[in-house]
Amino acid sequence: GKVKSEDTDASAGFSWQGSAASAIASQAWPEHVRDFVRSVLICRGADKALRIRDELLRVSKLLETCILNVDLALADVTAQPAPDDVASQLGSSAEDDEAAASNRKALMSAAIQRQ
Repeated sequence: GKVKSEDTDASAGFSWQGSAASAIASQAWPEHVRDFVRSVLICRGADKALRIRDELLRVSKLLETCILNVDLALADVTAQPAPDDVASQLGSSAEDDEAAASNRKALMSAAIQRQ
């Protein structure tokens, strides 16, 4: 049969353990033979190995999603002015008119969001 790639497996919800169990169940063997093969897979560790592989693929996909979310959050945070930049701009602003006050409020709000 066609071998699936790990990326396809993780995104499509493919289960190596489930696939092995289905393959055994679909055999035309007597039930006691299918039970024996399932028991051998468990005793020899194959069942556990397939379950571990399934979980590692699932975790890997979730970690990729976390990394993308962190990258987006970092881009949002770095787009805001740093508190030191805001402080220096506020310190150099000598005007006391309404536009300067509004500018100071906007700068402080952006700095608070970044924190």
